[in-house]
Amino acid sequence: MEQYEKVIKEYRRKQADLRRQISLLKSGKMGAGGQKIGTDTSATIRRAEEQIADLDRAIARSHGKLHPLDILLSGEDAMSIFPELTRKPPLEVLRAVTDAQIAQIAEAANRYCETDRIGASHIREAIERTKWYWRD
Repeated sequence: MEQYEKVIKEYRRKQADLRRQISLLKSGKMGAGGQKIGTDTSATIRRAEEQIADLDRAIARSHGKLHPLDILLSGEDAMSIFPELTRKPPLEVLRAVTDAQIAQIAEAANRYCETDRIGASHIREAIERTKWYWRD
């Protein structure tokens, strides 16, 4: 998991750098080639936004490749499987989840994904990764 965390951290750092660059470009404090906002600057902003989106996709692919079952669920999917996530702040719910709830989530996830391969250990790992992602 350490290598995975390093890769994701680097992707996030690059995204932050690109967001700062976009902010400076839009504020006029920095221009493409030292110019005011114009065609070149707009194109630079557009490329930076595309790079951010590319990094988002790379992060999503990393999550999927590293998932032991090759099942990648969105936050919306997770809320369908475990509606408790919609009733309180999700991180608060994940911190307090019990073993009994984990078993129920695994059962619901198997139904939702039409499989029988999702176990409590997979749910625990998903919770830990989610908490790590949110820096908990």
